[in-house]
Amino acid sequence: MSSPASGRRSAATPSCCAISATRISPKRSANLLPLPYDWRTSVRSIVAAQTPLIDRALERWRASSPANADARIVFIAHSMGGLVSRSYATTHRDEVRKIITLGTPSRGSITALKVLTQGLGPNWGWLRDATRRFAGSLPGLHQLLPSYPCIDADGNYENFAFLDADHPVNDLDAGMAAAGIAFLDELAAAESADPGFRDRVHPLIGWQQDTLSSLRLRNGEPEFLNGYGEWELSGDGTVPHAGAVPKGTALDATSLHGFPEQHGSLQANLAVRTEIIRLLKNAPPIVLRGEGVGVGVGLPDLLRQGDELVVEVTLPPVTREAVAVVLGSGPSAVERRPTIAKDGTGSAVFPTMDPGVHTVTVRGVRPGSDLLPVTGTVTVWGSDWSA
Repeated sequence: MSSPASGRRSAATPSCCAISATRISPKRSANLLPLPYDWRTSVRSIVAAQTPLIDRALERWRASSPANADARIVFIAHSMGGLVSRSYATTHRDEVRKIITLGTPSRGSITALKVLTQGLGPNWGWLRDATRRFAGSLPGLHQLLPSYPCIDADGNYENFAFLDADHPVNDLDAGMAAAGIAFLDELAAAESADPGFRDRVHPLIGWQQDTLSSLRLRNGEPEFLNGYGEWELSGDGTVPHAGAVPKGTALDATSLHGFPEQHGSLQANLAVRTEIIRLLKNAPPIVLRGEGVGVGVGLPDLLRQGDELVVEVTLPPVTREAVAVVLGSGPSAVERRPTIAKDGTGSAVFPTMDPGVHTVTVRGVRPGSDLLPVTGTVTVWGSDWSA
């Protein structure tokens, strides 16, 4: 939570901040409130549970000093946490000064639809079926379904349709899907009625990563696509550009803050953290020229033990720098240097890995490289696949 951005108070005035779903240091300021949440439940349930905590924290901070009497809330939230923060703000608009979101699916994600209809991973039998059934019971995941026109209705990218009753998808619970999409529509409607909403919300989004952005339907069976018509859109590997942009904001709006990074690493990205600090200080935007070149990275979320890891790399036309793909960190890190083809693509292959979560970083080779590093994670499942 934070003091208001008015002329009579400086940016250095003590403030009170609320953070959703992020790692907090054991030593934190008295005006910092960590707010973990259960992503499996609905956003409305999360807000109902957290509202008393937020309200009490704001009241305590305002009472702690006369300088804090007019303090208001600043949310910093990753992914679904951004929807939680924005939902709270629709009923507490006078208490919220800023909402800084990182990779929030403001209009949903095709990845959520894929998990709900196909489960996790490739066709791995019982695991895929089990994760699909489990996902189908989660109202929170249904609230991440795409609410933007995402279905290539005629197969030539000229007309896009909404995910609705006229375009049913096999294995998707129609009632829960309709309720989930209705939540996003209701949130957008409430925000559109607030003339100050766009000035308060600052979406920090990831891009240049291969991301499911649209789909085609054949007899109810979805074919998931990375492209979005003639738009050269990408995303952060989980949330597509079209889903990360709040309703009413143009896809090419200059107000968007984009970073070449994977969804799960946005909060650790140095450029993202720098932008968060700028926003917290109410500093004016500074457009940097030549600050770096983004790299596109494609890697699986989940592998079986025994499978090779293939990391796809895509460089923009402005550079063909040598690239290092690093698996892990420290002395045990393994590095590969893929050959980059004329079209800017290349790949690195790593042998089977132990079960667990592994970090992959793609960066430039030469000291002072213009390439901005991109980091993602891969989970290796080591259980008995015949169970």
